[in-house]
Amino acid sequence: MKAALLLGGWLVCAAVLAQDDPLQGLPSVSAEHQRLEQRRSEQMRALDAQEEACTHTFAQSDCDSRVQAQRRTEMSELRRQEAILHDSERQQRSQDELRSVEIKQIEHAQMDAEAEQAQRSAEQRSADLLEKQQAHARAALSPTSAPAASPAPRGLDSDAQAQNREAYLRKQEAARQRKEDLAKRLQEQGSTPPLPLPDHH
Repeated sequence: MKAALLLGGWLVCAAVLAQDDPLQGLPSVSAEHQRLEQRRSEQMRALDAQEEACTHTFAQSDCDSRVQAQRRTEMSELRRQEAILHDSERQQRSQDELRSVEIKQIEHAQMDAEAEQAQRSAEQRSADLLEKQQAHARAALSPTSAPAASPAPRGLDSDAQAQNREAYLRKQEAARQRKEDLAKRLQEQGSTPPLPLPDHH
C-alpha cells in the first residue's frame, strides 16, 4: 500500500514537471539546432550574394552598409534563438536530473517499505509461534485445566502414573523396613514382638 502511494506521488510529480518542460511540443533539440544552422547557412549565402551584387552598383558603399546591417540583424536574431535553445537545454537537463533523483528516492522508499513489511510479517510469525509454544507448555503443565476437547498426550499421563506408583512403592518399602527393624530390636531385647502393623495397601 505504501509503495503504491509513493508510486502515485511520483507520477503526479512527473506530470507537474512535464507541464514545466519548455521544449514540450517542440521539435527535438538536435532538430532545432539543425534548423538554426540551416537558416544561418542560407542567410550567409543570401547576404554574400547581396554583397557580390553591391560590387556592380553605382553606390557600392551604401549597398555594402545596408548588407552589413542586415547581416548583423540576422546574426543577432540567430544568436538570440540559439541562446534560448541553450537555456532550454540546460533547464531540460536540470529537470532530467531532478526526475532521476526523484525516481531513485521513490525506489529507495519502495525498498524500505517492502523491507519494513517483511520485518513486520516475520515478527508476527515469530509472535504467533511463541504463543503456540506457550499454549502447549501451559497445557502440558496443567492437564487438569486443559479443555476436554484437547486432553494431554497419553505419554504424559503414563509418566505421571508411573511416578505416583514408584512413590507409593517406596513408601510401602520404607514402612516394611521400619517394621522389620522394630521387630529385630525387640527380639534382641528379649521381648515379645508386638502385633504386626497393618499393611497399607
